[in-house]
Amino acid sequence: MRVIGYDAKTGSVTVQVTSPNDLWLLETVVPRGALVTSKTTRMTRSPNGEERGERVNTKLTVRVEKVSFEPFGETLRITGKIVDDPDELGVLGSYHTIVVDSGSVITVTKQAWTKEELNQLGKERLGDAVLIVSVDYHEVAIGRVWDYGVETVASWDTGIPGKGDPKQEEKIEKQLAKMASEIRRFVRGRGLVVFSGPGYFKQKVAQAVKALLASEGVEIRVTAVDAPYAGAAGIKEAVNAMFEKGFLKDARLSAEIRLLDEVLKEAASNNTKVILGLDAVEQAAEQGAVDTLLISTRALRDCHERSIRVVSAVEKYGGKVEIISDRHERGEQLAGMGGAAAFLRYAPQ
Repeated sequence: MRVIGYDAKTGSVTVQVTSPNDLWLLETVVPRGALVTSKTTRMTRSPNGEERGERVNTKLTVRVEKVSFEPFGETLRITGKIVDDPDELGVLGSYHTIVVDSGSVITVTKQAWTKEELNQLGKERLGDAVLIVSVDYHEVAIGRVWDYGVETVASWDTGIPGKGDPKQEEKIEKQLAKMASEIRRFVRGRGLVVFSGPGYFKQKVAQAVKALLASEGVEIRVTAVDAPYAGAAGIKEAVNAMFEKGFLKDARLSAEIRLLDEVLKEAASNNTKVILGLDAVEQAAEQGAVDTLLISTRALRDCHERSIRVVSAVEKYGGKVEIISDRHERGEQLAGMGGAAAFLRYAPQ
């Protein structure tokens, strides 16, 4: 995401979306009641209010009533009533949906922005695709790593017969071709593909698929990590192994996993310097006791005003704020524990 401009007096921020990885953050920071301005297309209306059937390019502002984002999708939909119609199309008061994708420039105006929201808007997101191929002789699953979670994009049973079957190698060759075809859909440039699963089969598959794609002019980087099982269930284990080996160091996901692991570890040991849940965190924040706040995107979406008050209180006393996605396993845990956690400077009264 690229921040083009910020006006503190009006509360307006103009940004350009540079990657689909940016959209989950916009979903979090654009609340109901905010104003969103963007170039869009709209059906014109005649003076009597009837649609003319002609769609024209224009620039509109809507007061947000709904923000729709399908996880791992490539568009964000912002719906609300039109409050500014500079081209006088006769659509004031009508509902309109602004569709945001890579390249879109939008202006968001709301009552207040926290320092962390502005900080996150200006950050670069994960660039080249990182794929996980969780594989053994029986099943395959392919996951795509986003900044905020892992999407399973394909999974299937291999149908490879047992050792000694004369058709085993033929079936393996067909499976290699299928895996290569699926990988080709997502990898651009020299993307990283991590093969995971039990035993040595994953290494064999990694080298064969790399060679197959190279013969088609597609260069990929490959590595392998051990996981106790393969398939869709094995993707989560693969993420853990990738995190431990540092393969996700450029992804926001890696930092979130590290923080949440530390929180869960300290909470399990009954460390009084760690608290869980929005109620407890809010009380501590108001007393200036929070050193680092972890706030779930689910809390920011579902109770935005309250969550922003907590974030603002933490920032007021010089605390650090981390926005945590709820689109991955650890993030789901935080969302399920009240949507917030905090490391404390001292025990609140």
